[in-house]
Amino acid sequence: AVNFSVWQMFAASPVMFLYLLFTYSSVKDIYKRNRQNKNVLDSEKLLLSLSSALILIYLFAPFRFGGGDGFNQRFPWVIFLIILPLFKIPEGTFWKRFGSKIIVGAVSFFFAFNAVTLWQQSSKVEKFLSGLHAELPKGAFIMTYRVKKPVRHRVDVLLHAASYYGIFKKCVNIGNYETGLYYFP
Repeated sequence: AVNFSVWQMFAASPVMFLYLLFTYSSVKDIYKRNRQNKNVLDSEKLLLSLSSALILIYLFAPFRFGGGDGFNQRFPWVIFLIILPLFKIPEGTFWKRFGSKIIVGAVSFFFAFNAVTLWQQSSKVEKFLSGLHAELPKGAFIMTYRVKKPVRHRVDVLLHAASYYGIFKKCVNIGNYETGLYYFP
């Protein structure tokens, strides 16, 4: 749900569909082999148990967990990486023939679309940081100012850009949300 553009959801939909399909196919195969008393590897059982536990933690953990904001936004990637070794392409003539091509096509479309989106965001940061050539006295206070505040669920690429600006110029960004917290020096 964290994105730069709503259109990223469109590009991610085919990948997410394949992810859910392969997860369903893999879990179904493991349970089928388990019921038939065939060889189900302990590592498969362990990964399935671990990923199930992590999904429950993801669903029931608060947004701020262990002092970290956005815990629930970062955690699905951990679950995805843990489930990845379990993936199995569904059985059938269609999947044997076109499965690899569908996977490569969906993932390529996803990465190409995100590359364009990230390039646009990168150029926005580059334009913002073009002011690094301005001469500021050491220890000056700077603050980010934007007329239009970004929507909360979108990633704000300029949120930390002013902090980097301050680091390069030995200034403090008083517009950073962390300056309001007790541990900010």
